[in-house]
Amino acid sequence: MTKKKLIGCIIGAVCFVAILLVATFYDLEINKALGNADSVYGQFFRLFGELTGWIVIPFATAFLFQVTVRRNKIAIVISVFWAVATFVGWFLTVKYILGEFTGASYADGYYASPYRALLLYDVVFALLLTAGTLYGTSKISKANQYKLAMLAAAILIALALSQAVTYVMKLVWSRQRFRNLPIGNGGTDSTGFTPWYYPNFGKNKGVYYFPDSAGMKEKEAYTSFPSGHTCGAALTFVFVMLPDLFEKLKKYKICFYAFAIVYTVAVAISRIVNRAHYLSDTLFGGYIGMLSSFAAIAITYKVSAWGNKKFVRLIPASASQEEVVTEVPAEDNAEKAENE
Repeated sequence: MTKKKLIGCIIGAVCFVAILLVATFYDLEINKALGNADSVYGQFFRLFGELTGWIVIPFATAFLFQVTVRRNKIAIVISVFWAVATFVGWFLTVKYILGEFTGASYADGYYASPYRALLLYDVVFALLLTAGTLYGTSKISKANQYKLAMLAAAILIALALSQAVTYVMKLVWSRQRFRNLPIGNGGTDSTGFTPWYYPNFGKNKGVYYFPDSAGMKEKEAYTSFPSGHTCGAALTFVFVMLPDLFEKLKKYKICFYAFAIVYTVAVAISRIVNRAHYLSDTLFGGYIGMLSSFAAIAITYKVSAWGNKKFVRLIPASASQEEVVTEVPAEDNAEKAENE
C-alpha cells in the first residue's frame, strides 16, 4: 500500500468513527432539527439522486455490448445479452422517471388506470434510447471502447455488491424511517425509533406506521438502515478509475475523488432533510457504496489481467491499448517500486 493510500484509509476510518459516535447519541435529534418535508433541496435529490444510478446502467451495458460484438456464436449470444440489458436498463430508467412525475409509482398498480398508457411510453422511449446509445457508443474508437468497458464492468460489479449488502441489511435491521414515526409527522412521540446498533429482524413491523405525503407503502417504512440513495451516490467513487485508464485525466484524479465525496455528502444530507433516513443510515450507506466501488475496481483489474494471461487477450495488442490491460493501476506500480 502506498503512503497516499494509507493516509486516505486512516482519514476515512477516523471520519467514520467520529460521525458514528455523533449518530449514536444524536440520530433522532438531528432529524428533528433538519427534517423538512417541503424542502426543495430534499425533494430534488430524492428524485435525481437515484436517477443517476439508473442512467449509468444502460451506458455500462452498451459499452460491454461494443466490445463483445464478434462473428462467432458465443460472442453473438453475449452481445445480444448486453443489447437486451441496455434496453432493460433504459426501460427501468424511463419507468422511474415517468412514474415519479405522473404519480404512477405511488398508485395501487403502476400500469393501473389512469396510467395504462405508460407501458407504451416506457417501451417506445426505451427502444429509442437503446438505439441511440448503441449507435453513439459505436462511434467511439475501439481503444477507448475497451477502456470504458472496463469502467462499465466495475460499475456493474460495484452496483451488485452494494445492492446485495444493503438489501440484506435492510431486512435484518428493519429500521423505521423518521417520517413514519409520530414525531416525524408533527407529534412528540418517538416510539418506534431504534438506534442503529439494534437490528429489529422485522419485529417492529406494523408499529406506529404513519404514511407520508406520497403514500409510501408500509414495506418501505421499515427500510431506513442503511440508505440506498446514499449508497448509490457513493458509487461515483468508481469513476476514480478513469484517470488510470486515460493518461490525459491523471492530473485531475483528485477532482474525481472530490466530486464523489461532495456528491455523496450532498445526497446524504438531503435524505436526512427529506426525513427518509437518519445520520447513521447515510453514514453506512455511503461507506458501503465507497468500499463496493474500490472492491469493484480491484476485481476488474484482477479479472482482466487473469483473463488475458489464461485465455485470450481481451484487447487487440497495440501501443495505445496496452495500458488498458495492465495488471495493476499506475499507483500500484509505484508501490512495487517503493517496496523494492
